[in-house]
Order: sequence, then structure tokens, then C-alpha cells
Amino acid sequence: KHDVCSILVNDSMEYNLPDLGVVLMEDLETKENIWIDTHDEATRKNFKEYILNSQKTTTDEFKKLGIDYVNIYTDSDYTKELIKLFANRERL
Repeated sequence: KHDVCSILVNDSMEYNLPDLGVVLMEDLETKENIWIDTHDEATRKNFKEYILNSQKTTTDEFKKLGIDYVNIYTDSDYTKELIKLFANRERL
């Protein structure tokens, strides 16, 4: 039997596309280049929603599969969250 848990490391900067004007971005999977207007508020909002929905899809799948997980953030102390995760797992 395998025991799996996931630690999701998040950087708050990944949720907020900076207002840099028009920038060229590359899709790392398809290698397609696309121009993005980061000055456009709707673009930044859609980007944030995409990231949040992607994260929700991941955590929903973990829940469905019974995989313990924790979200930690690079700009805060993650010690308490990790202790809580492993303390909960120890009780099982």
C-alpha cells in the first residue's frame, strides 16, 4: 500500500498578473507565442480566475481520491500548516 500526500507550494505573485502592458508569452506545452495585454483589467481578472479554478480542480481531485494535501504560501510561515497536516495524518 502506498501513502501519498501533497504539498501545494503557492507564490502569491502567481495569482496576480502584473500590469506590464503588452507582453509576449509562450505556452510551455505547445510552444505557441501569444501577445497578452496585461494592462487590461479583464485580462488580469481572467488570469487570476484561471489560476484559482485550476487550483480548485486539483484540490477537488485530491479530495475525490482521498489524498491529504496542504496549501502553503512562499510569503508566509508554512510551519504551522505542515504540522497540522502531519498531525492529522498521524491520527489516522
